[in-house]
Amino acid sequence: MNPDPPSGPQGSGPTEVPPELRPRGLSGSWRGQLWAPPDEPFKALTVAGPLKVLLAIGVLLDVLIVAVWYLRYSFAQRAVSGGSFTDAEVTTSDMMLGLTGIGQLLVFTTTGILFIVWVRRAYRNLHPLGVQKLRFKAGWAVGGWFVPFLNAVRPKEIVNDIWRSTDPDAPREQEGPGLGRPVEQIVNWWWASYLVSQAAYQFIFRMPIPETAEQLVNEAQVGMVSDALGAVAGVTAFLAVGAITKRHDERAAALGVTGGPPALPVQESVR
Repeated sequence: MNPDPPSGPQGSGPTEVPPELRPRGLSGSWRGQLWAPPDEPFKALTVAGPLKVLLAIGVLLDVLIVAVWYLRYSFAQRAVSGGSFTDAEVTTSDMMLGLTGIGQLLVFTTTGILFIVWVRRAYRNLHPLGVQKLRFKAGWAVGGWFVPFLNAVRPKEIVNDIWRSTDPDAPREQEGPGLGRPVEQIVNWWWASYLVSQAAYQFIFRMPIPETAEQLVNEAQVGMVSDALGAVAGVTAFLAVGAITKRHDERAAALGVTGGPPALPVQESVR
């Protein structure tokens, strides 16, 4: 017995297409006129909770490091103005920056991993949530973060498609990811603040080791700005994750999707 459901307008079975005529780079079964990747169950975005906790911790760390940078700026500026600072002040400042920097790195790395897992899961859920065609293969939800230059646009395109495709009031069947539909402003603010903060971090990492009080002042000023921008990026990411997850869950509830393979055939374009 053929396990595939009827796919044609008269209930005809699936049309077998020669391998040489199938879209390149895709694997799965061909059903009618749409390409269906291997069926996947809907999976709840349970990672969103831990992700938001880590984002909140990251924001608190950024604020703490801004305070540490300010202390460094204060004694360095005092020296520039004719006063002096002690070796103990410099040593204490270096130790505090080192410890908070290690914590920041650990939290940022863990948050980044969970964020990518969250994006990938949400994007793969678009299939069982009724989207027939996607702009990108699901692998780009991960790989898009690591390709130079492309990583400035591709992750945002993926997140845009997640937002547009999870409208709870949209029809059950959607031909594509709704290109042209507006995206919530918090998503745009998140991406803009993320790019700016990453540029600021790259700038401070490339600064030479300070040897004078004036250089310490400059380093501390750049440090305060970069970590303040990091805190803004963390807050907007926290809000964006919450808004997207809520919308995703409302779409799933509206369709009554709780698990199982996608009910619709899906076609992915290859890019």
